[in-house]
Amino acid sequence: MIIKNQALFEAKQLSVFGKGELFAQIQPLLDKEEIKILNVFDDTLPGVEYKIEKYVHQEDALFDLLYCVGYKDMYARFRRYKEIKEMGFNIVSFIADNAILSDKASIGNGTMINQGVIIDNFVNIGECCFVNIGAMISHHTVIQDNTFIAPGANIAGYVMVGEGAFIGANATIIDKVKIGEYSVIAAGAVVIADVSPYSLVAGNPAVIKRTDRLDGVSK
Repeated sequence: MIIKNQALFEAKQLSVFGKGELFAQIQPLLDKEEIKILNVFDDTLPGVEYKIEKYVHQEDALFDLLYCVGYKDMYARFRRYKEIKEMGFNIVSFIADNAILSDKASIGNGTMINQGVIIDNFVNIGECCFVNIGAMISHHTVIQDNTFIAPGANIAGYVMVGEGAFIGANATIIDKVKIGEYSVIAAGAVVIADVSPYSLVAGNPAVIKRTDRLDGVSK
Protein backbone atom coordinates (compact mmCIF):
# COMPACT_ATOMS: atom_id res chain seq x y z
CA MET A 1 0.00 0.00 0.00
CA ILE A 2 1.31 3.42 -0.96
CA ILE A 3 0.54 6.46 1.19
CA LYS A 4 1.10 10.06 0.17
CA ASN A 5 0.19 13.04 2.34
CA GLN A 6 -1.63 10.80 4.85
CA ALA A 7 -3.93 9.31 2.19
CA LEU A 8 -4.04 6.08 0.21
CA PHE A 9 -2.39 6.60 -3.18
CA GLU A 10 -2.99 4.33 -6.17
CA ALA A 11 0.48 4.02 -7.69
CA LYS A 12 1.06 2.08 -10.90
CA GLN A 13 4.73 3.03 -11.08
CA LEU A 14 7.35 4.49 -8.76
CA SER A 15 10.96 5.53 -8.86
CA VAL A 16 13.40 4.52 -6.14
CA PHE A 17 16.34 6.28 -4.50
CA GLY A 18 18.75 3.76 -2.99
CA LYS A 19 19.51 0.33 -4.43
CA GLY A 20 20.83 -1.43 -1.32
CA GLU A 21 19.45 -3.82 1.28
CA LEU A 22 16.32 -1.80 2.06
CA PHE A 23 15.23 -1.82 -1.55
CA ALA A 24 16.00 -5.55 -1.73
CA GLN A 25 13.53 -6.07 1.13
CA ILE A 26 10.81 -3.92 -0.37
CA GLN A 27 11.09 -4.86 -4.05
CA PRO A 28 9.26 -8.23 -3.79
CA LEU A 29 6.41 -6.48 -1.98
CA LEU A 30 6.18 -3.90 -4.76
CA ASP A 31 6.18 -6.71 -7.33
CA LYS A 32 3.31 -8.36 -5.44
CA GLU A 33 1.28 -5.19 -5.78
CA GLU A 34 2.25 -4.95 -9.47
CA ILE A 35 3.95 -1.59 -9.03
CA LYS A 36 6.44 -0.94 -11.82
CA ILE A 37 9.86 0.51 -10.97
CA LEU A 38 10.36 3.44 -13.31
CA ASN A 39 13.86 4.66 -12.36
CA VAL A 40 16.47 3.67 -9.79
CA PHE A 41 18.76 6.38 -8.39
CA ASP A 42 21.75 5.84 -6.11
CA ASP A 43 24.63 8.18 -5.30
CA THR A 44 26.98 5.21 -4.77
CA LEU A 45 26.51 3.75 -8.27
CA PRO A 46 28.64 4.88 -11.24
CA GLY A 47 27.03 6.34 -14.32
CA VAL A 48 24.97 9.43 -14.94
CA GLU A 49 21.77 7.37 -15.27
CA TYR A 50 21.78 6.79 -11.50
CA LYS A 51 22.11 10.50 -10.60
CA ILE A 52 18.81 12.05 -9.59
CA GLU A 53 19.97 15.59 -10.40
CA LYS A 54 19.84 14.66 -14.08
CA TYR A 55 16.03 14.63 -13.91
CA VAL A 56 15.38 17.80 -11.93
CA HIS A 57 14.81 20.07 -14.92
CA GLN A 58 12.96 17.59 -17.08
CA GLU A 59 9.21 17.79 -17.53
CA ASP A 60 8.70 14.47 -15.74
CA ALA A 61 10.88 15.42 -12.76
CA LEU A 62 8.02 15.53 -10.29
CA PHE A 63 7.31 11.82 -10.22
CA ASP A 64 6.71 9.72 -7.12
CA LEU A 65 9.69 8.27 -5.31
CA LEU A 66 10.44 5.69 -2.62
CA TYR A 67 13.43 6.59 -0.45
CA CYS A 68 15.40 3.42 0.41
CA VAL A 69 18.66 4.67 1.93
CA GLY A 70 20.14 2.68 4.84
CA TYR A 71 21.23 3.73 8.29
CA LYS A 72 25.05 3.71 8.17
CA ASP A 73 25.07 7.50 8.48
CA MET A 74 21.81 8.80 9.89
CA TYR A 75 22.69 12.46 9.41
CA ALA A 76 23.68 11.96 5.77
CA ARG A 77 20.58 9.94 4.87
CA PHE A 78 18.25 12.61 6.26
CA ARG A 79 20.20 15.45 4.68
CA ARG A 80 19.92 13.76 1.27
CA TYR A 81 16.23 13.07 1.83
CA LYS A 82 15.58 16.77 2.41
CA GLU A 83 17.64 17.72 -0.65
CA ILE A 84 15.59 15.41 -2.88
CA LYS A 85 12.36 16.70 -1.40
CA GLU A 86 13.44 20.27 -2.09
CA MET A 87 14.15 19.32 -5.73
CA GLY A 88 10.42 18.71 -6.11
CA PHE A 89 10.17 14.92 -6.12
CA ASN A 90 7.11 13.48 -4.38
CA ILE A 91 8.44 11.09 -1.73
CA VAL A 92 5.77 8.56 -0.79
CA SER A 93 5.40 6.01 2.00
CA PHE A 94 5.06 2.24 1.70
CA ILE A 95 3.12 -0.06 4.05
CA ALA A 96 3.34 -3.84 3.61
CA ASP A 97 0.00 -5.52 2.98
CA ASN A 98 0.16 -7.64 6.17
CA ALA A 99 1.11 -4.78 8.48
CA ILE A 100 -1.62 -3.82 10.96
CA LEU A 101 -2.09 -0.07 10.99
CA SER A 102 -4.76 1.72 13.02
CA ASP A 103 -6.87 4.16 11.06
CA LYS A 104 -6.15 6.59 13.89
CA ALA A 105 -2.38 6.43 13.31
CA SER A 106 -0.44 8.99 11.27
CA ILE A 107 2.40 8.15 8.85
CA GLY A 108 4.63 10.86 7.35
CA ASN A 109 5.91 10.86 3.79
CA GLY A 110 9.06 8.90 3.00
CA THR A 111 8.42 6.25 5.67
CA MET A 112 8.38 2.49 5.10
CA ILE A 113 6.50 -0.04 7.21
CA ASN A 114 7.68 -3.62 6.63
CA GLN A 115 5.84 -6.92 7.04
CA GLY A 116 4.14 -7.94 10.26
CA VAL A 117 4.41 -4.52 11.93
CA ILE A 118 1.64 -3.50 14.36
CA ILE A 119 0.91 0.21 14.82
CA ASP A 120 -1.68 1.10 17.45
CA ASN A 121 -4.15 3.96 17.89
CA PHE A 122 -2.89 7.54 17.87
CA VAL A 123 0.69 6.64 16.95
CA ASN A 124 2.40 9.44 15.03
CA ILE A 125 5.35 8.44 12.82
CA GLY A 126 7.30 11.19 11.08
CA GLU A 127 9.03 11.40 7.72
CA CYS A 128 11.87 9.23 6.39
CA CYS A 129 11.46 6.44 8.98
CA PHE A 130 11.81 2.68 8.57
CA VAL A 131 9.90 0.21 10.76
CA ASN A 132 11.18 -3.30 10.14
CA ILE A 133 9.61 -6.74 10.30
CA GLY A 134 7.45 -7.58 13.30
CA ALA A 135 8.00 -4.40 15.29
CA MET A 136 5.14 -3.18 17.50
CA ILE A 137 4.38 0.44 18.39
CA SER A 138 1.71 1.05 21.02
CA HIS A 139 -0.82 3.85 21.45
CA HIS A 140 0.00 7.55 21.65
CA THR A 141 3.67 7.05 20.81
CA VAL A 142 5.50 9.65 18.70
CA ILE A 143 8.29 8.55 16.37
CA GLN A 144 10.09 11.59 15.02
CA ASP A 145 11.70 11.90 11.58
CA ASN A 146 14.54 9.71 10.31
CA THR A 147 14.12 6.93 12.90
CA PHE A 148 15.02 3.27 12.33
CA ILE A 149 13.16 0.57 14.23
CA ALA A 150 14.66 -2.91 13.81
CA PRO A 151 12.81 -6.27 13.64
CA GLY A 152 10.86 -7.32 16.70
CA ALA A 153 11.25 -4.06 18.64
CA ASN A 154 8.44 -3.39 21.11
CA ILE A 155 7.67 0.25 21.91
CA ALA A 156 5.02 0.81 24.58
CA GLY A 157 2.49 3.64 24.89
CA TYR A 158 3.22 7.36 25.24
CA VAL A 159 6.87 6.93 24.24
CA MET A 160 8.69 9.78 22.50
CA VAL A 161 11.45 8.72 20.08
CA GLY A 162 13.66 11.58 18.93
CA GLU A 163 14.87 12.30 15.41
CA GLY A 164 17.47 9.93 14.02
CA ALA A 165 17.23 7.34 16.79
CA PHE A 166 18.03 3.68 16.09
CA ILE A 167 16.01 1.07 18.00
CA GLY A 168 17.72 -2.33 17.83
CA ALA A 169 16.20 -5.74 17.15
CA ASN A 170 13.92 -7.08 19.91
CA ALA A 171 14.52 -4.04 22.10
CA THR A 172 11.73 -3.10 24.52
CA ILE A 173 10.89 0.46 25.59
CA ILE A 174 8.39 0.81 28.43
CA ASP A 175 5.62 3.40 28.70
CA LYS A 176 6.30 7.16 28.80
CA VAL A 177 10.05 6.92 28.16
CA LYS A 178 11.81 9.57 26.06
CA ILE A 179 14.50 8.42 23.61
CA GLY A 180 16.89 11.25 22.71
CA GLU A 181 17.76 12.24 19.17
CA TYR A 182 20.39 10.18 17.36
CA SER A 183 20.64 7.73 20.24
CA VAL A 184 21.13 3.98 19.73
CA ILE A 185 19.19 1.33 21.64
CA ALA A 186 21.11 -1.95 21.40
CA ALA A 187 19.46 -5.19 20.33
CA GLY A 188 17.54 -6.82 23.16
CA ALA A 189 17.82 -3.83 25.49
CA VAL A 190 15.02 -3.15 27.97
CA VAL A 191 14.69 0.61 28.38
CA ILE A 192 12.96 1.71 31.59
CA ALA A 193 14.26 5.30 31.85
CA ASP A 194 14.81 8.28 29.55
CA VAL A 195 17.79 8.09 27.19
CA SER A 196 19.94 11.16 26.56
CA PRO A 197 20.57 12.33 22.97
CA TYR A 198 23.54 10.71 21.20
CA SER A 199 23.72 7.90 23.74
CA LEU A 200 24.27 4.19 23.29
CA VAL A 201 22.34 2.06 25.79
CA ALA A 202 22.32 -1.71 26.24
CA GLY A 203 21.29 -4.40 28.69
CA ASN A 204 18.31 -5.35 30.87
CA PRO A 205 17.65 -2.92 32.34
CA ALA A 206 19.41 -0.73 29.78
CA VAL A 207 22.29 1.42 30.95
CA ILE A 208 24.27 4.09 29.12
CA LYS A 209 27.46 2.73 27.59
CA ARG A 210 28.56 6.04 26.17
CA THR A 211 27.21 9.43 25.14
CA ASP A 212 28.73 11.24 22.17
CA ARG A 213 28.21 11.60 18.44
CA LEU A 214 28.41 7.91 17.72
CA ASP A 215 29.99 6.25 14.70
CA GLY A 216 27.36 6.04 12.01
CA VAL A 217 25.51 9.15 13.16
CA SER A 218 28.32 11.68 13.00
CA LYS A 219 28.22 14.69 10.72
